Amino acid sequence: MCAPLAEGARFVALAGAVCELAGAERGLARVWAWGPATKPIDDASYARRTLAFAGVNLRPLSPVHLRGERHADGSIGISWIRRTRIGGDSWETMEVPLGEEEESYELAILRDGETVRRIAAPVPCATYATAAQTEDFGTADFATLTVRVAQMSRAFGRGTAREALLHV
Repeated sequence: MCAPLAEGARFVALAGAVCELAGAERGLARVWAWGPATKPIDDASYARRTLAFAGVNLRPLSPVHLRGERHADGSIGISWIRRTRIGGDSWETMEVPLGEEEESYELAILRDGETVRRIAAPVPCATYATAAQTEDFGTADFATLTVRVAQMSRAFGRGTAREALLHV
């Protein structure tokens, strides 16, 4: 960046000047100030704003390609493919990097838009047992099932969920 930058410049590139907030700083209100480099930070020409950042850059992306398959015993196998925020641009690997400390998902079974069951899954698949189906719906004889899946993160919590109507 030129120092000082010409007045009215359309943007300022801050190469290396901006760093990621520490985990303990997420959600804390901070006063951010900006203004002309030729003036001291307490000059009236500086604008100030109090902002708290949630750290959404840490939120896991929603899973994709949700699928459901009814097994011979009546249970339903549900699977999905994870996405990643970190290092997922390579076409060389079969699977994107995890990008989290551990792999963990929350699967919600929905009835009329409301969650009737939550299933924790340590891998990108889960089984919805026949007995659980009967408990949740009064029957295990249905052709479609609405589910919502989110990847969990120690750094952020529940990621963005993907909802799908599965034909089982």
